Amino acid sequence: MRLQIQPGDLVVYQKTKHSLHPSRHAKAVYPALNGDSYSYRIDKYWTVVAVQPTGEIVVCTRRGKTHTLHADDPSLRRATWWERLWLRNRFPPMALALQSAR
Repeated sequence: MRLQIQPGDLVVYQKTKHSLHPSRHAKAVYPALNGDSYSYRIDKYWTVVAVQPTGEIVVCTRRGKTHTLHADDPSLRRATWWERLWLRNRFPPMALALQSAR
């Protein structure tokens, strides 16, 4: 199911990572079979910069990088109202998102 996303919307992307030491924001932490590393999920807080006619969206990170994602990616969702309120400092500022769109 494709999300109805517009430029300027705040989205959360659940990214799966693997490392020796999970970060403090890690969720669903599972050790590897040999116990050498961990697999975990982390939430990335991004702002939508553009919506392509092909169904892809361009998002901006807090550090100004851009990523292109499919709008029907199951790891992508719209930010809830409490995330927009309580975690607003984790989303990139709108000025940075507009600058990276150029």
